[in-house]
Amino acid sequence: MTLLKKKIDALEANLTQLRQKNKVDETNLHKEHTKYDRQYTDNLLAYDTEMNQNMRTKQQAQETYEQVHHELVLITDELKQRQEERKKRDEILAILKKKNDEQNKQMSLLHKGAEWVQAHWRGLLARREMEKARKGKKKKKKK
Repeated sequence: MTLLKKKIDALEANLTQLRQKNKVDETNLHKEHTKYDRQYTDNLLAYDTEMNQNMRTKQQAQETYEQVHHELVLITDELKQRQEERKKRDEILAILKKKNDEQNKQMSLLHKGAEWVQAHWRGLLARREMEKARKGKKKKKKK
């Protein structure tokens, strides 16, 4: 029995030693788990913070984009209006130029007609005067 008792004592000592070793190992594992859990939590919080900051930046960029896009739409509409106004002005100017050209053509025709009439009238007057002068010379020669 003593052999059995010695074996039991040896096994109990071995068990106690194993329990102590396992307890130390478990404590070390628990500490490592706590350490890595803390790192994981810190990394998760850092990621969340970074994502929130990125979301805010994205929202600001989106708001800026929408604002600039709205301004661009307004400017584009204003440009279209101005182009239409310019087109209308150009059409009106073309019509006015056409009428002005027609009036200038008519005035040119009237001026040419007036010049023709004046030239013929002056020619007629000059011929009459020449006729009078010639008759006046014939009368003076007859005397």
